[in-house]
Amino acid sequence: MAFPAIPATLTGRVVGYVPASSLEFSWSWDGQRPDSAVAIRVNAGPGEQTTLVIEHGPHSDDADGRTAHAEHWAGWEFFLPKLRSLLAE
Repeated sequence: MAFPAIPATLTGRVVGYVPASSLEFSWSWDGQRPDSAVAIRVNAGPGEQTTLVIEHGPHSDDADGRTAHAEHWAGWEFFLPKLRSLLAE
């Protein structure tokens, strides 16, 4: 996936998939070794409600790990409201 505004390219691979339940994938920027795995589980709730659970990590407990955790958290806080808006359309 290319991000021309940065410019950067995000690459990864699917490492786990359970239909209608979960997706797990790795990613890295511009050919670097994948440094994290993201597990996304979508669980159907009652009625039309859906819960999205995201696990992003692992992150080490050193300064680099804490920085990566903060950056990833900020990224999810930025993009998840956009996803919610798109799904509501």
